Order: sequence, then structure tokens, then C-alpha cells
Amino acid sequence: MQFVQYHTQERIAYITLNRPEKRNALNYEVVNELKTTFLQAEEDKQIKVVVLKANGNVFCAGADLEYLQRLQKNTYEENLEDSTHLMKLFKT
Repeated sequence: MQFVQYHTQERIAYITLNRPEKRNALNYEVVNELKTTFLQAEEDKQIKVVVLKANGNVFCAGADLEYLQRLQKNTYEENLEDSTHLMKLFKT
């Protein structure tokens, strides 16, 4: 994983945003890696607690502005898919 770190210790899963140069802002890849690690923690029957944290001075600045600018060129269907992708992270 490039933007999210995952490790476990004593029945705790630590999911760490690791994009400090972008203030841990969310883009498609970060959302995808977060979904993957949350599902990994969910499937591990030894895990009882999940801690979400971040490297750097900022937890998460929200959406990556460069990524949002690229979305303006997308079709309706592409933007709907991107929004659904983010919704699935929030549901997870």
C-alpha cells in the first residue's frame, strides 16, 4: 500500500493515513486503500478495536483539490462511480 499503513498489535488494528505531503487528503487511491484495510481488519477475528490515525501534522484535510479538479472533466457516470466509491468507504 502506498498511502495507508496497516498493522496489528494486541487485538488492535492500526490504520494510518500516510500522505503527509498532501495533508492526508483523500483521492481515489487513498479511499481504495482505506476500504481494503478496514475490510482486512473486519475479517480478522482477532481484531477487536480499530484505530484510525495519520502521519504528519494534519489528520486529514478532506478531499484532494487536485483530484477534485480532475473530476470536473469526468462524465456523469464517472463522477457517480467516484461518489459511490467514497460512499462505500463511509459505510464500511
